Amino acid sequence: MIDSQRSDQLGRLAKFFKYIRKEMGVTQKELAEMTGTNLKVIRAIEQGHLTVHLYKLQELMDFLGYELIPIERKMVAKIEDVINEGENNERL
Repeated sequence: MIDSQRSDQLGRLAKFFKYIRKEMGVTQKELAEMTGTNLKVIRAIEQGHLTVHLYKLQELMDFLGYELIPIERKMVAKIEDVINEGENNERL
């Protein structure tokens, strides 16, 4: 159960990270260059392979204008709706 929850959380974080990077209008390569982060790290984060150190993830999120904060699970669905809405608008 815990592994399943962790996998879901990492997947949501990966999806959100990719979404905000795209909202900024930068490629993975550009983000890596701007932050001095290895491109493989950016790709791994966006694929949900978050084996990076928490401080590196926080550093990248800070650069993108966001913070890692704990939220109540009941808020997750609302946040996902916003992300999905943005992705749907992007396809139009």
